[in-house]
Amino acid sequence: MFRTTALPAAVLLATTLPGATMLTATSAGAAPTTCQGRAVTITGPGDTSGTLTGTEGTDVIATEGATRVLALGGDDLVCVTGGARPVVDAGAGNDSVDASAAVAGSETVLGDGDDRYVGSPAWDVVHAGTVQAGTSLDTGRDAIDTGWRGLREDVVVSGQAQQGNPDAVRAGWVDLSWYGVATGAGALDGGDDSLLRLDPVEALSVSINADLGTLGMTRAPLQPISGFSRFAVTSHPGLKRFSFGGTGRHDSLFFDGLRSSTLFQASLRSGDDELRIVSLEKTKDNASLSGGRGTDRLDLGMASVSDVDLDLRKGRLSTGRGKGEVTIAARGFEDATVVAPDVEVLGTPDANDVAVLACRTTAHGLGGKDILTALDATTDLGRVDCDRKPRVRFLGGPGKDTLTGSTGRDLLVGGPGEDFVDGREGRDTCQGETVRRCEARR
Repeated sequence: MFRTTALPAAVLLATTLPGATMLTATSAGAAPTTCQGRAVTITGPGDTSGTLTGTEGTDVIATEGATRVLALGGDDLVCVTGGARPVVDAGAGNDSVDASAAVAGSETVLGDGDDRYVGSPAWDVVHAGTVQAGTSLDTGRDAIDTGWRGLREDVVVSGQAQQGNPDAVRAGWVDLSWYGVATGAGALDGGDDSLLRLDPVEALSVSINADLGTLGMTRAPLQPISGFSRFAVTSHPGLKRFSFGGTGRHDSLFFDGLRSSTLFQASLRSGDDELRIVSLEKTKDNASLSGGRGTDRLDLGMASVSDVDLDLRKGRLSTGRGKGEVTIAARGFEDATVVAPDVEVLGTPDANDVAVLACRTTAHGLGGKDILTALDATTDLGRVDCDRKPRVRFLGGPGKDTLTGSTGRDLLVGGPGEDFVDGREGRDTCQGETVRRCEARR
C-alpha cells in the first residue's frame, strides 16, 4: 500500500544551484548572512512557537533553529541551517530549498511551481507538490536531489494521479512514491536498494524492466529509472496488463490488488528474489511467474480465493476449484508464504521454507532441510476468517525438518531425519526426534 507520506540522473542538482553549500556568517557561531551567495532577508529562530514566516514576495531565508518555516508566495530561496530538523513549507512559486548544511535533515513541502531541492547527509522527507487529505498534488517540474546515502532511507513523494510527471529525482537511498503519467522529461535515480512505489490509476498497461532501467505506461514515453531493486505497485480495475523483468541481483516486487482481468507476467531472473502478490481473485489463465536462478520466494495473499494449490517442484499455481480452477506457471521458487482459506503446498527435493495462513492446510516438504510453519497473522498479505479453528497437515519428508503447527488440531510428521516438531495449541499428533506441545505421538 502507498504511504501518505528535466535533469539527467547523472547530474547532481547542486550543479544547477550554484554555490549550493555557500553559507557565510559575520563571525563564528553567528547566523548566516548569505544563502547561495545571496543576502539573507529572513533569519531564524522565529517567534516563541519556533515558526519562521516569510512574505508573499521573494525571500532569502536561513532557517537557523526554526522548527517550522512558512515561506509563503514568491520565488523563495531557503537554506536549512542550525541543529533543528525543521518542517519547511516553501509555498507557491518557483522555490529552491537547500538542506545540504542541515545536521538533522528536514521535511519539506515544495508546493506549487517548478521547484528545486538539495538534500542533507541526514534524513530528508520531500513532497514535490502539496498534500491534501492524504493525496499528492503536484503539476510542476521539480528537480530533487536528496544527496548521498545516509543511515536512514530518504522519502520523496512526486507527481499527481492522471497528470504528466516531469520531475527529476536523484537520491543515494530513497523510498519514492511516484504518481502520474511518464513524460520522459525527468529521470529517476534511486541509488542501490531503493524502493519505487507506483499507483498507476490511469494506465491500461504497465511494464517495469529493472535491468534495462525503464518504466513503460500506456501511450506514454519510456520513463528512465535506475538504482531501484524494490518495487511496490497498487493495481486498479482498469489495469489490463502488467509485466516485470528483474536484474541479476536481488529484486523484490510487491503487487497489491491483482485481479483476474489483469494479465500478470513477472520474471525475476537470477539473484535471491522475492515476489509478493495480494490477489482479490483467482489468476488469469495465461499469467506467468518466474523466480529464475537463486533462492527465490513467492508470497501469495489470496484470502478471497477459495482454494490455492502451489507445486514448487513442478512450478505450478492453481487457484479456484472444480471447473473454475485456473493453473498457471510459477517456476523457479524455493520458498513460499500462502494466505487462503484452503491451501496445499508441495515442496522440492531441496530445502524449502513454507509458511501458511489458512483454515485447512496440507504441505509436504519432500527432501531437504525444510521449514513448515502455520502462521497466526501476516503484515501485508491479509487474513482469513475460519468457521472453526485451523487444521494443519504437515509432512516433512527426508531431511532435517522443522514443523510448527497451528492453534487447531494438527498432524505433524517429520519423516526420516532429525526433525523438530512443535504442535503449539490444540490436540496435535506428531512424529519427530524432538517433539514439543503434542498430545499424541505417531
